[in-house]
Amino acid sequence: MRGKHLPPYTSSPVSEYLGAHIYASLGIPAHETRLGYRAGKIVCACKDFTHPDKRLFEFKEIKNALSDDDAGFSFAPSDGESVYPEDVLAAIEASELLRSVPGVRERFWDMFVVDAFIKNPDRNNGN
Repeated sequence: MRGKHLPPYTSSPVSEYLGAHIYASLGIPAHETRLGYRAGKIVCACKDFTHPDKRLFEFKEIKNALSDDDAGFSFAPSDGESVYPEDVLAAIEASELLRSVPGVRERFWDMFVVDAFIKNPDRNNGN
């Protein structure tokens, strides 16, 4: 990568690469990444971690499926956008799908703490 200019935007490929490797170094499962250079830009390739018989759901899809009448939310879950911890925890409690995932609350807190330490500005309900 010598001589290549880093992109100016916040969620740069380098940040994606480093974030995934920091998670992995802490023993937290993360997607595999590689840095590269393509069409004059630095890029981050992410290995597909899904399985043919499984479907990946974005968190906002799960929240959108919840009722706006469910208790514990600061904002209507159907907006799919709120990233406040209390709304994430309320969604975990309200979603049958999420409640069935062993260790989902612990994983949320692991992610929350690591994101705070690495100052991840790109955590949202779509990633």
